[in-house]
Amino acid sequence: MTNSVTAVFGVGKVADSAPPDNLVEDAELDEAIQMFASMTPEEMQETIAEMTEMLGDDPESIQTINEIMEEISKMDSTEAAERLNELVEEEDIALAMADTMRLLQNADEETWETILGKKDQILESLITSETLSEDDIAMFKGNPKSWEDELKAIWSELKKEATELH
Repeated sequence: MTNSVTAVFGVGKVADSAPPDNLVEDAELDEAIQMFASMTPEEMQETIAEMTEMLGDDPESIQTINEIMEEISKMDSTEAAERLNELVEEEDIALAMADTMRLLQNADEETWETILGKKDQILESLITSETLSEDDIAMFKGNPKSWEDELKAIWSELKKEATELH
């Protein structure tokens, strides 16, 4: 449940922020994925060599690129495009989580009060996304204080995690 609530707490603020300048537009990314997916193994190797050269002295990134490219080279073009899209989505999620943690690190009592003021909307969102069990739904709807207590516990844990990360 913490992951869902993290998303509920963080998405509003993260969605309002402008994306970093280094992110590629979706259309450009899709085009690049399709182009890469349609390459021959030789063209892929050439591209890998060029990317490795661009990474310079970063052995971890080079290893990661090599592993990804090797995996992609074994797929057909549809599978390769899907896998690359998954990797991009994972990176977007990681960036959003980092943004959320930064926001939480700087959050104050006013932020908590804002969340508490939206407790019903948060609960409805979790119910709609089918994140909660029927028992939890019944408990939280039947006892609003238990929902506030749960939110406070989640809030405290997230603030603690955010503080430990930075």
